[in-house]
Amino acid sequence: MQNNMNLLIIILISILFSSVFPKDELAIVTKSKGNVEYKSDTSDVFQLNVKSGLELYNDDLLKTGNNGFVMFVYLDDGSLIKLHKNSEVYITGKIQDNKINKRINAGDGFFRFDVKDQKGDEFTVVTPSSVASVKGTNFIIDISPEGDIFYGFDGIVDIANKISNTRERLEKDNKVESLKTGSISKEIMTSQDYNIIQNIESESGVEEQEFVPEDTDDSGDTDQINDSIKEIRIKVLNEDGDEKEIIIRY
Repeated sequence: MQNNMNLLIIILISILFSSVFPKDELAIVTKSKGNVEYKSDTSDVFQLNVKSGLELYNDDLLKTGNNGFVMFVYLDDGSLIKLHKNSEVYITGKIQDNKINKRINAGDGFFRFDVKDQKGDEFTVVTPSSVASVKGTNFIIDISPEGDIFYGFDGIVDIANKISNTRERLEKDNKVESLKTGSISKEIMTSQDYNIIQNIESESGVEEQEFVPEDTDDSGDTDQINDSIKEIRIKVLNEDGDEKEIIIRY
């Protein structure tokens, strides 16, 4: 009888804490195709049928298979992450002052990041070999058992090799190799690099500029304010097959 009472108390406390401290939604899946798996941090079971509109929370896991592709966007500023085939990430973050302190833990795979200006904060990407600090930029990471290759398209990324703690700065049209041996180096991207990237993105069947935020186009006395507002419109299907539109302004 006492054991049953203790169990009941534990259950009631768990329910109370889950209602008082609800989980904060960090991001949402905007596109998914092929073999994509999802696991929440509260479950040991993978969900195999990942669709657009799936809400993502702290420590959730996304994985793509041989023909998989998934894209998700952070809800505070529209920062966009694309996972191509054979990739996996843990989505982590904490909401403070209406902003998300973002961190991605990436395993093997091929990823494109379109990170918006973090307003003084940093978007951190952690791989088995490197830690990348991002203020706001567009770049790619190709992660393999040997290490990482970072490709820069816009902005600046500070990269630290986890083994040697040596650093390089990724800039536009440069690539940085950060290897598990501890070495890190930077050089100019070649036509072969661009061809590799183009082939992988073509395999996924998505264009790099497929998902582009647009300026709001309001008029009146608030024109100057509205010119700085970006807007993303996401069309998703719910479980009943009904279409809805999510609007993110930042």
